[in-house]
Amino acid sequence: MFINRTIRKLGVSVGIVSMFTFALPSVGFSMPLQPTTIDKVEGDYYVTSAIENIRWGSLPNRDSSPILTVPSGSAVTFDTVSHEGLIEDQGRNPVEYFGKYSISPDGVLDDAKAIAASEIEHDYVKDGPHIITGPVAVEGAMPGDVLKVEVLSLQTRVPYGVISNRHGKGALPGEFPENTGSQEGASATKPEL
Repeated sequence: MFINRTIRKLGVSVGIVSMFTFALPSVGFSMPLQPTTIDKVEGDYYVTSAIENIRWGSLPNRDSSPILTVPSGSAVTFDTVSHEGLIEDQGRNPVEYFGKYSISPDGVLDDAKAIAASEIEHDYVKDGPHIITGPVAVEGAMPGDVLKVEVLSLQTRVPYGVISNRHGKGALPGEFPENTGSQEGASATKPEL
């Protein structure tokens, strides 16, 4: 049974629906909520944030290849992972990063550890910080179609969170924090620029 049913609508071109955090119902799950198997989640499909299922620093677009194609009406559970502790200026080591805030190594998502240890390239200056799980395509959806997406439930995977807005990136990079954005020479070793 899904809990806290909420309906959201979104216009999506090319039938890609990857930027939503669908997750497990909030009953009887311990933290952190590590990747599991489809028989332990609600829905018809389960998409983990494993290395082969993510994009780092860019959003899916019409040229992106889907990692999964589902029929219309499917219920999909997505795992998501934050970029905090993975960014170069934070050491690309989530165990060390979160350890500074009293989070034990067991409290860090296995997905984050695997991404940090991987060979995935991330250009600190050019790419955004975000990690996106997906994209997932919907059978029969065509470019320009509008899809209805219902968020059936949301469940945090860890009992902590981080909000950041820095490096001239984010929704309002020139306003929050109040600055002129990324400066000449900004890099993983000079994030203050």
